[in-house]
Parts: sequence; structure tokens; C-alpha cells
Amino acid sequence: MNCIKTFISDNIFLCAGATMYGADYVYYANNYKNHLRYSPLNREHTAIVAIEDVILRECILAKLTGFVNLIILLDNDLNNNACLKIGAVIYVSSKATPSKINYIITNKHCYRDLHLSARERMVLELSYLKNTDLSERLNISIKTCSAHRINLQNKLHVRYTNAIAMERIRRKAECHNHY
Repeated sequence: MNCIKTFISDNIFLCAGATMYGADYVYYANNYKNHLRYSPLNREHTAIVAIEDVILRECILAKLTGFVNLIILLDNDLNNNACLKIGAVIYVSSKATPSKINYIITNKHCYRDLHLSARERMVLELSYLKNTDLSERLNISIKTCSAHRINLQNKLHVRYTNAIAMERIRRKAECHNHY
């Protein structure tokens, strides 16, 4: 199957530089009403999405899921060159090089869905709590709590270890109803 790359962003400057990703089509998604209604996307397309506006990103992801071959989302929360597959979307660091993006497209079958244990899911859901409060809530030691957080951060490849970044990752996973 021939891969057609479509770059979608809410940043006009990223759109202007989309040729470095080898994009065949570039869409500037600047509002919620007309996003992708003019798009000829189909199963041959790989969508590379770089949208900071959370609501617009979720609208576009909902339209793309199940409609295109692959969705690659450039994300600021991930470590450099990190990849995280949740459902039909592969999250990649926004600092990923074009060659890394091309590698992901070529080897998309190698990426497995994120799998979290039941306890890791509980810790992620309660990631806004301090370790002391979390340990009380889950009836585990503070040290065990800390170990679960470290395991989560490693599995999720998050760049920041604070509660706000964990909450953003939790919401992403929740949007896909898959973790």
C-alpha cells in the first residue's frame, strides 16, 4: 500500500515547514467548524498531527480514527525520540526528527499498545495526589507508591514527572478508552 503523508497542525509555521516530514498534503486546522471537511483522506493516508489546542486535537483525532491508515501525534509531554502507542494513535515526541517519523511509518507494525497493570492504572487515575495521600488511599507503602510512579513514567516515556504532566497523559489514554 502506497503511503500518502498528510500533515495537520494548528501552527501556521509548522505547516510551512511540513515538507521536511515529506508531507504530500498539509492542512492548517485553525478552528473547530471546518476542520478536515475538505480533506480527501482515506486508508492510504498516514496523518501526522501537531496540534496544541487540546479540544481541536481531540476533534481531529476522533475524525481520523478508523479512517486513515495511521495517526502519528507529535506531543510535547514525551521524552525526545520516545514513542507511545495508545489505541490507533502513536504518540511521538514533538522533537522527533523527520527520519524518526519515517522510521515509525515504515515499522508501525512493531509498536505494541500500551499495557498498564491494574495497580498502575489506579496510580495514574490518582496521580494528582501526593505519595503520602496516595499510599493511604491504596493501602500501600510510600515506597511502593513511588515505585509505581517511576514505572508509569518509564512506560509512558513522560518528559516531566509532575502531577500535571501525568494528568495530561491520563487524559490522553482516557480519550482512547484504552489503558
